[in-house]
Amino acid sequence: ILICNEEHRFIVAEQMRDINIKPFSIMLEPFGRNTAPAIAIAALKALELENDPDPILLVLSSDHEIKNAKKGLPAYVKIKLNSLTSYAMVEELYKASREGVKIKMIVRGICCLLPENEKNIEVRSVVDRFLEHTRFFIFNNNGKNETYISSADWMTRNLDNRVEVTCPILDPNIKKEINDIFEIYWSDNVKSRTVNNEIPNQYQINQNSKKLIRSQIEINNYYKSKLEK
Repeated sequence: ILICNEEHRFIVAEQMRDINIKPFSIMLEPFGRNTAPAIAIAALKALELENDPDPILLVLSSDHEIKNAKKGLPAYVKIKLNSLTSYAMVEELYKASREGVKIKMIVRGICCLLPENEKNIEVRSVVDRFLEHTRFFIFNNNGKNETYISSADWMTRNLDNRVEVTCPILDPNIKKEINDIFEIYWSDNVKSRTVNNEIPNQYQINQNSKKLIRSQIEINNYYKSKLEK
């Protein structure tokens, strides 16, 4: 089941044919910014399918960022994952990038996206002493900073073969905390590597920085400071 507006219905159908997926139905939204009712309708429609008693809905917020980018408004996405192997998700990221959305990604492990093919995508990997599995997404959406945490990496096995959960963060303090954590990871100049196409992933070293930032240590200090307040 796909939901889109009248303007994109034929584009969506063509994209589905390109990846050999025949949608059960394409439903049209009467106007934009109608996401919540659209999700509800999709859920009810999915429950009607006799051959799928346990349907899974995938809701993506990148379209809001694309609209904002076209209007010249702030539009960016910050993503932290363990792995990215779903080609469908890679194509969505390419699409957003080509429309002007700035995308920063921290992908610890496998990454099937080629960032050097897109001027608006940067990908870094941080591997250090501690193994951590945090996954979160921040959509600017014209300053609203819509923030989500998730149990799933963007891998085919997670999106197609498992039951996973993604939920929004509504508390502004927690949203700020998640954004702070992302920025600490992004500023790492000790254990962070730049993910690229042709050469071995090189350490992200800022020669002009007066301070060495090792993100796992800095995050530990961040939370110690919060506890001491």
